Parts: sequence; C-alpha cells; structure tokens
Amino acid sequence: TEQAHPVWGSVENPTIGREKRKQLLLMLCQNEAERLDVWAQPL
Repeated sequence: TEQAHPVWGSVENPTIGREKRKQLLLMLCQNEAERLDVWAQPL
C-alpha cells in the first residue's frame, strides 16, 4: 500500500514528485521573499 504524504500527496513517479516539490518550494520562497521585502520597506 502506497502511503500518501500529507503535503506532497501520493506520488507514483519520483521524478514528477521532485518537480512538484521544487515548484512548491519555489512558490514558498518567493512568497517569503516578497513578505520580507514589504516588511523591510521603511514607512
């Protein structure tokens, strides 16, 4: 029985899984960068 990961979901193809993960991490990083950028702006 394939155990579905709570975040990544069940991945049959490890390569696709890696790409999905990369996309997710990239999105997270961009969101964080934008947030920090806004936070760092002097008022």
